[in-house]
Amino acid sequence: MKPEAFTILLTLLDGPQHGYAILQRAQADPAARGVLQPGSLYRILARLLEAGLVAELSSADVPADADSRRRYYRVTDDGRHVMAAESERMAALAATAQQRLAGS
Repeated sequence: MKPEAFTILLTLLDGPQHGYAILQRAQADPAARGVLQPGSLYRILARLLEAGLVAELSSADVPADADSRRRYYRVTDDGRHVMAAESERMAALAATAQQRLAGS
């Protein structure tokens, strides 16, 4: 999984958000700073929607105080499973790197 897609899914694990909020939160996270660029956000969201990892909230599910012009997104169950698998894969890679660094 590309870091940009992982960052979007990671941000949406905190709850449904609109596109600009996803971008702001990702840019505020020191671990994700610089990973997600404004020009790629909606292209990546479209791919995540197509893959079924993200879903757009219906107007009935959007908070009443929300701006009706914005589109809100949430992580699907499939998205959560993919995030869990990707997190485990990255943790295993990091552990291998640490072992090899300690041995050299």
